[in-house]
Amino acid sequence: MGRAESFRTSLSSAARVFFGLLFFAGVLTLFFSCSSPDTRILNISSTVVFEFKDEENPPSCRLSVFTETSGDERRVSQIRAVHDASSLVWTCNLPRKFAGQKNVVWAGYTNFVPATGSLLPQGSYRLVYVDASGEETEGSFRVAYPEKLATSHFADYPQILSGAEEIYAIYDIDGNLMYFDGKKENWKSSSDIKNDYGLADKFRVCYRINKGTVICMMPEEKLP
Repeated sequence: MGRAESFRTSLSSAARVFFGLLFFAGVLTLFFSCSSPDTRILNISSTVVFEFKDEENPPSCRLSVFTETSGDERRVSQIRAVHDASSLVWTCNLPRKFAGQKNVVWAGYTNFVPATGSLLPQGSYRLVYVDASGEETEGSFRVAYPEKLATSHFADYPQILSGAEEIYAIYDIDGNLMYFDGKKENWKSSSDIKNDYGLADKFRVCYRINKGTVICMMPEEKLP
């Protein structure tokens, strides 16, 4: 991977799904570093996502990072994630905005990915927030995950994720998230999910670890 790598957003169904999922997960960390006198970074939410497309191949991996600032999020023009040790940079020139709890607006990106054949670097990162006037504000966050999550196959995951928090993600036919929470007691089969959510089209079982900063998404399952 080069020193700078640019990823432009095109919200595919999967991206829209996780965009909603991230904020249901509610992973928040307080930060305090800033370089602009007008805007301060108040919070950063970072999540490493491992996603299985099927049971034959290892999972893909991506980093999702969003920030709450003291400025007007409508003016955000760029978000950069910088790995301190390697100086690798991921850039999003079209950050997404999302209204979370208490109408707090977050700006960021859901799909910073490592180079093909590489693992997402762990350790300390800087998030650089750039507004429409070019002013930059920085905050810090850390990425940590068990490396075996990235290198193991589907059959190994039950043992790896033993004791993890199990979450059900339910989507409509357009890939929009309808539900993200624990399995309900009355869900004995997929038909029971469909009875509760008539417009649901598919679901995924997900697992949260490391206090919610790592999410493992199992393959999609079609509802009847």
